[in-house]
Amino acid sequence: MAVRLTMLEHFKAGVYLDVVRDTHTKLMYSQFGEDSLVLDILVHDIQRPHGGFYVDVGAFHPRWLSTTKLLKFLNWTGINIDANEDVIALFNKERPEDINVCCGVGSAEGQLVYHMFEGGAVKTLSSDMAQHQINIGAKLVESKLILVKTINQILEEKLPTGQAIDYMNVDLEGLDQEVIESLDLSKFRPAVISIEIFNVDLLSLGGDPIVSYLHHNRYKLLAVARATYIFVDLDQSKLLYQ
Repeated sequence: MAVRLTMLEHFKAGVYLDVVRDTHTKLMYSQFGEDSLVLDILVHDIQRPHGGFYVDVGAFHPRWLSTTKLLKFLNWTGINIDANEDVIALFNKERPEDINVCCGVGSAEGQLVYHMFEGGAVKTLSSDMAQHQINIGAKLVESKLILVKTINQILEEKLPTGQAIDYMNVDLEGLDQEVIESLDLSKFRPAVISIEIFNVDLLSLGGDPIVSYLHHNRYKLLAVARATYIFVDLDQSKLLYQ
């Protein structure tokens, strides 16, 4: 578990300052520290330390559990996509320089039921994920029908002309596989992809459909942070992984 800076308020002032001034202290916003792993890969493997472009699919919050907030300190910009209007309003307030899109994301254009649970961390368009949350005791707050587009449609509409995608994060609470498999990698090819994968035996990763799909498309798994798996495009990496 990461130690939040607010926890240090209970310590003596000298201890707080020691932590802040320590050159070995690391800053992270994501749930499992995956943002620091992504940053390391972007700096060393892709060599994009400053001014890159990200696409956050299922952005959730501009700071809380964010995999892209750390990049903002390095002058990155990007596209934040979320189905929740309140979330996008917050992104518009805190990241007005970004392209913030309120829309559901699925493998086909249409409408899906959006399920929101108490606590705010789980919002899903997946009926299977919604039922799983109910089965484990989560309280369903609201379900409503919303517009859904494919990731390709959104990128065709919103991605600036000629803009490469240096980093894409996919966190769609149950629809991750179908969305990443629907992404047109011949047209939109992120240098680095992070995606949530659950219930995987780390000793049998090749059997997972997402890992297998990305491997088949010349992405190499470089890091795992609990449920977040981070891949690099072999054709864009500056290091030798062949």
